[in-house]
Amino acid sequence: MPPIYQPEPFAAAVLHCCEHPIRELPIGWGAQKALWGQKISPRAGDLMLRRMGWKSQHTAEPKPLDAPDNLFEPMPGDPGAHGRFDDRARSSTIWTSLRLLRRLRMPAGSAEARAARGRRTAALR
Repeated sequence: MPPIYQPEPFAAAVLHCCEHPIRELPIGWGAQKALWGQKISPRAGDLMLRRMGWKSQHTAEPKPLDAPDNLFEPMPGDPGAHGRFDDRARSSTIWTSLRLLRRLRMPAGSAEARAARGRRTAALR
């Protein structure tokens, strides 16, 4: 389901959360919409996933007993972390970048507001 992202934006977001603990950081616009939907109607999201999420990952055909798997080693031709959609994947997510910039500016803005409030209070005394 588009959009498809490279793994690097996710790795950068995880690193950011490790260095600057925050409660949640949705990666991409789709994740943000899912969070809002969950807040508005959790049951609707659950019903949609029940109908589409599980079925879209399965077929009616049974898996052959001799089918290769990746339990102990990568499958032949494994594309690695970038996957088979490398040519269509986005290397960044504007939504997440904007959220990170906003979060980085907030502490500076709140410190500036506290300083201004302190100056006003001192001027009134």
